[in-house]
Amino acid sequence: MKKLVMFSFFLLLAFAGKAQQDPLYSSYMQNPILINPAYSGTYNMLSVTALSRWQWLNMTGAPITNSLSAHSSVFKNKLGVGVILVNDRFGINNNTEGYGTFAYKINFGEKEDNVLSFGMQAGMMNYNFTYDKEKIKVKDEEDPNFPIGSKINATEPNFGAGVFYRNEKLYAGFSAPKILNSKFAESNSGLSQYRRHFFFTGGYLIDLITFQVKPSFLIKYVDGAPISIDVNSSVLIKDFIWLGASLRNFNTIVLMTQLQLTDNFRLGYALDIPINKVIRTSYGSHELMLNMDLKLLKSHDIGFRYF
Repeated sequence: MKKLVMFSFFLLLAFAGKAQQDPLYSSYMQNPILINPAYSGTYNMLSVTALSRWQWLNMTGAPITNSLSAHSSVFKNKLGVGVILVNDRFGINNNTEGYGTFAYKINFGEKEDNVLSFGMQAGMMNYNFTYDKEKIKVKDEEDPNFPIGSKINATEPNFGAGVFYRNEKLYAGFSAPKILNSKFAESNSGLSQYRRHFFFTGGYLIDLITFQVKPSFLIKYVDGAPISIDVNSSVLIKDFIWLGASLRNFNTIVLMTQLQLTDNFRLGYALDIPINKVIRTSYGSHELMLNMDLKLLKSHDIGFRYF
């Protein structure tokens, strides 16, 4: 019964908002391309990342997000190109996105770790809304607001842009990954649409005697919604393990860790612990990330990445 009540709560939120939101990520600072196309190829290597997120575990209809991204520097490391694939399921929604990314890099000085990058992305967003009677329990199956058995399926183009800067000690970025406010369908329950998101990120590396500390932040703005703020801090021990924590909107604590398994492979895990009363009945949100860095071209060089 509790699961059904919570699912109904999430479903009502979706209808009331009448707008689709970008998937939520806790490991965005380890894979910024998901929110900023200018990150494409900012390091001179091929980087491939798979990420899975299970939000509000134990809640019926809670979001499940899977993403696969790959990006590389090309043309003597002057440009960056990439691809992003995302599947996001929430209740009776099943959305799939695919984008190609492009970035132009400007190196300051002789060092290649002082980079300003301008990026763009373009692709398609498929919106799938299925009124499945196995997922929706209603008293009146003739209710026009819940047309059991019907489907909404639409595909719309979108594009985005961003800027990203990094050097040995800091990074900062600003982006709008999907600029168009896409309208997907008109149903009996109202207009379904996507509203553009704006992201502002930054971080700084502090060298101490035996370890490094990396404070960082993320500010997200969506028209018609409250501003979202993440404040993070991570500690790197012996260039092998990151241990970190985040505070999101003063209602969620995120615990994070990442292992540098080899020069090429990183494995990360994040646990979101809600501290509000509504979601406290779940087992939190879990995020698993696997990253692989490869030397694909002669101009590539595998090195340790702090950002």
